[in-house]
Amino acid sequence: AARSAALEEAAADARRQSEQLRTYSLALEQALAAHEQLTEAAEAASRAKSEFLANISHEVRTPLTAILGHVDLMAEQLKPGTSTSHSLEVIRRNSRYLLTILNDLLDLAKVEAGKLRVEKVRCSPGEIVANLRELMDVRAREKGLPLLVETARLPATIVTDPVRVKQILLNLVGNAIKFTDHGEVVLSVEPEQFLDGEVILRFTVRDTGIGIPPEKLSDIFEAFEQADTSRTRRHTGTGLGLAISRKLAELMG
Repeated sequence: AARSAALEEAAADARRQSEQLRTYSLALEQALAAHEQLTEAAEAASRAKSEFLANISHEVRTPLTAILGHVDLMAEQLKPGTSTSHSLEVIRRNSRYLLTILNDLLDLAKVEAGKLRVEKVRCSPGEIVANLRELMDVRAREKGLPLLVETARLPATIVTDPVRVKQILLNLVGNAIKFTDHGEVVLSVEPEQFLDGEVILRFTVRDTGIGIPPEKLSDIFEAFEQADTSRTRRHTGTGLGLAISRKLAELMG
């Protein structure tokens, strides 16, 4: 009788545990289903955001490009040094800055949507550096800074995306000039590794500017992050350049 009672009690415990397991299993299934729904909703929201950024950037960029074109035409017809030519220059400078922001937003949206593509073509690293220097020399001279270029044993050609390489370097050199008031900005290019007839080039940008706090080094490569918001009141920027540069470097391997 005692054994029978113990067996019945054990069977009842087993039934209770089984019922609890079924309850827990049902709750877990419901939680997983809710998690999947939330994940799908978050992914849909992210896609919608990326599509919105891409569409609005494109829609705003079109009229802005037309404005810049007409400003250039008007500037050609005016004598330099007049108040009107000064006003046109202000419009031109701020429109170009706005166009840069829109281009960054468009690239970021493409990266997040997985639609940004890179090419692999044969090109000259020396020509990439020369074009970059020609573009950035004016900005460096405006601040009274020398823009130095150091190259060593560069191959005649490499296989990469020259447009994206230049875009990354424009961001890096542009930041170096922006945050440097005294001293110099240096771009160096040198072979880092030779392997099976292939060469890996290292591009390095160095400056004597305000520097970056060590605790901010990882943050500045995230979208919309900046090392110090107090500095950005003086040095304008969106915090997108380095994030896009990092994505481009990853896409190019």
